[in-house]
Amino acid sequence: MIVLKSGWILLDPDHYWVIREFEVKFRRWRGEGNPPYEGTATGAYEYRMTRNPFPVITRLTRVLNYPKLSVTYESRFDLGETEPPESEFTLSKFGFLEPVGVPPPPRSWTYLWFALVAFAALALAIFFRYRSRRGRTPAPSQQ
Repeated sequence: MIVLKSGWILLDPDHYWVIREFEVKFRRWRGEGNPPYEGTATGAYEYRMTRNPFPVITRLTRVLNYPKLSVTYESRFDLGETEPPESEFTLSKFGFLEPVGVPPPPRSWTYLWFALVAFAALALAIFFRYRSRRGRTPAPSQQ
C-alpha cells in the first residue's frame, strides 16, 4: 500500500495545462511484518508543438528514490498526427445498421482467403493420409 505524504505538480497554462514536472513524497508498506519505508518520485515531461498547436509528448523521465536505491526510468515517444479515413466513422464499424438510403461500406474479402487456405490444407491432409495408408497395405503373397 502506498500513501502520498506531500508533493507538487507543475502545469503549463500556455499549452493546455499539460504536466511539465512533478515531485511526490510517499510512504510504502511492503507487506505484513515489514516496516514501511519512505521515498520520493520525480518526473519531467518534454513535448513538441504540432500544427494544431496541441503539445505532443516526446519524452518522460521518472526518478524513484528509495532509502537505499535510486532508479531512473526514461520513456521516449514518437507520436504523429494523421487524418483518419472516412470509413472509420460509419455506424457499421461499431456494429449498428446504417440509416436507410446510405449504402453499406464495402466488405472485406479477407475471410474468403482464410477459407481457401483452410480448404487447401484440408485437401492436402486427406491426400497425404490416403497416400500413407496406400503405401502400408501388404502386397498379395505369391503362390
